[in-house]
Amino acid sequence: MKRASGVLVFLLACGGGTASEPETTETTGDEEVARPEVLEEAPVEEELVEEEEAPGEVRIALRVGNAPATGTVQLLDTSGAVAAEGASGDALTVPSGSYRVVATLADGQLAGAMPRQDNLYVEPGANERTLTWEVTRVTFVVRRRGQPVGRWRIVAQREGGQELVFEPSEEPRVVMPGRYTAVLTFGAQRVEVNGLIFQGGATQTVPIDVN
Repeated sequence: MKRASGVLVFLLACGGGTASEPETTETTGDEEVARPEVLEEAPVEEELVEEEEAPGEVRIALRVGNAPATGTVQLLDTSGAVAAEGASGDALTVPSGSYRVVATLADGQLAGAMPRQDNLYVEPGANERTLTWEVTRVTFVVRRRGQPVGRWRIVAQREGGQELVFEPSEEPRVVMPGRYTAVLTFGAQRVEVNGLIFQGGATQTVPIDVN
């Protein structure tokens, strides 16, 4: 009995030595390590929406000296096109931005007046501007050999302006300041008058003495 049991023990030991073991793999460190591939999302193109320029409301008042005046106002854009036009004091609505103002007085507002131009930047909302024509108040006194002449006529012209006609009057004539040339006529005489200078903002009495 003792011998048989020894055989059984031997067989069991051999059987245990042939049991399969889990395989292991050694790495050298040079192998590439597999990484999960990351897919990049294509950028989403945003639609560009052009913002409209906010509108502005412009009121331009015209004045001759200290008095309100009537006339027309034009707003020209950067291309020179008329963006808006109206009368003095009208509300003109345009997109905000830079403009050129061209203002013209109505007939009879100021003798010899030329259009006024100015630059204007229109802000969103309300905008106001006043354009003033500076003036001179002129009275002529004509004397011959020291004695006043009762009837005479003077035609004066500012460079680039219209001809202005002056006749005896106690009230001063409101005109544009500047340098003028003139022709005086009375009776059969005709006299050229040069070097007339009318100062802006002044009231002048201009004597003309004829021999």
